[in-house]
Amino acid sequence: MACTSNILGQSIVVRFQIEFQNQALSLQKNYVVGADTINIEKLKFYVSNIALYQNDQLVKPINKAFHLVDLEDSTSLGLDSKINTGLVFNQIKFTLGIDSVTQVSGALGGDLDPTKGMYWTWQSGYINFKLEGTASNCPSRNHHFQYHLGGYQYPFACWQDIVLIVPSAKTICIKLPIDEFLAFVQPQKNYEIMSPSNKTVEYANYLSTLFSAP
Repeated sequence: MACTSNILGQSIVVRFQIEFQNQALSLQKNYVVGADTINIEKLKFYVSNIALYQNDQLVKPINKAFHLVDLEDSTSLGLDSKINTGLVFNQIKFTLGIDSVTQVSGALGGDLDPTKGMYWTWQSGYINFKLEGTASNCPSRNHHFQYHLGGYQYPFACWQDIVLIVPSAKTICIKLPIDEFLAFVQPQKNYEIMSPSNKTVEYANYLSTLFSAP
């Protein structure tokens, strides 16, 4: 049964919780996974068009259109939005990545500034999701893997629209288990994605299924 929220306060916080083995993920920490040792060095991704809904009817958009979640910056894991007393909602919707309309507008400022390291070129557009690290069983140089997922032109458009049922709370916690993503992509076999491709779309599709709001 869907959970309906009736918030009585003055603001709501959307918080992203990045996990590895059911614990908050720490960068530069070794994680033992079977016979492998994995170390995450970098994790960034864009979320956009975040909004609260009641049974698919828009209730309130979160006031920041494009937001870069960067695990190196703990403040980027949360978004605070003012709300009206008695606001009722039971869903949150957002896009993982940057839509095509924004992409063709060219590089922009704020979180979309190219200095954030999330912009390829005008032709390829923004990187929606960036994950880099090492895995001891990865056959690449220095056992390094890197997954840069992006692309906005057919047939490699890979931004993902996500809908989650949310509980009754002033803080909406959205979890993303990175260990499950790595188990899917298998850095021991597929250790590099650096441009739009069919594989990029496949990885982005799977990644979108891992978000949850328990």
